[in-house]
Amino acid sequence: MKQRLFVGYLLNEAERQPFSQVQEKVNGLIPKDIRFKLVEVENLHLSLSFLGEVDQNQVEKVKKVLGFLIPTLRPPAVNLNRIELIPPTRPRILAYQTNNEKVSTQLTQLAQAINKNLADLGITARTKPPHLTLIRFKKPLTRQTVVKIRKDLSKLTDELPVTLDRIHLVESQLFPTGPQYQILKTYSLKKL
Repeated sequence: MKQRLFVGYLLNEAERQPFSQVQEKVNGLIPKDIRFKLVEVENLHLSLSFLGEVDQNQVEKVKKVLGFLIPTLRPPAVNLNRIELIPPTRPRILAYQTNNEKVSTQLTQLAQAINKNLADLGITARTKPPHLTLIRFKKPLTRQTVVKIRKDLSKLTDELPVTLDRIHLVESQLFPTGPQYQILKTYSLKKL
């Protein structure tokens, strides 16, 4: 049996509220003929690495590897301040990222360290730039729609902090009503 896993940070209740408010603003900017789904507020998370389908017998090994690695990593101070369509061509999601190059590099290095260590187990994790998904589109967007949405998004300037002091190994179970996340293990990052 396999489990669908990712490594990231699930926002706490206080952090979710401002992102939920931005979701509502963005919801009003999406053309009415576009089919999309807002990420459920309780599922808002900063994605670092998507592991995909992992054999159940590998999950304990993943936990062990992350348990050795993550406490050695320093947490970056994260402010998400740029809403982007991902990927840039024919996007499927609308997500928050950071335009602070130093923080972006730190988050990417964090994800790469996780991926490199999991590769030793034969797990090929996928990493997009670290991001917090707000909306998932049912179909990739056309170029024309992308241009319109990008223009409207430029009006949003909300900068939102995320307290990245721990990282979660999460199982994502897919249901017709949407995904349900279960935290399998929480790891504290190195104290500053």
